[in-house]
Amino acid sequence: MTERYAAQFEFFSAAKGEEYSCFTGSVVVREAETVLDSVHSDDFHYTIVGRDRGGTFEGTHQGSPDHISVSAKWVLLDDVVVGTWIENRTDFVLKVTRTHE
Repeated sequence: MTERYAAQFEFFSAAKGEEYSCFTGSVVVREAETVLDSVHSDDFHYTIVGRDRGGTFEGTHQGSPDHISVSAKWVLLDDVVVGTWIENRTDFVLKVTRTHE
């Protein structure tokens, strides 16, 4: 069974100038994988297909060669995703929640 829902992506970091950011996107939950799609502008988004690793999910953004390197590891707790997001060697705590649109 596949479930898709709109979501709010929140990123928290201790790095100076990168403390907090928030974006919209979507989450797709399938058997053995979860897809995070975070929209950062009208023409750019990160899509990470996370493979189930026995309770956690892991994946990387597979964009064009000029895209910034992004990887993530997370757990899915009902309608909330909590994990780590590493973007261009900066670590973020990731929280994704379902939006009711």
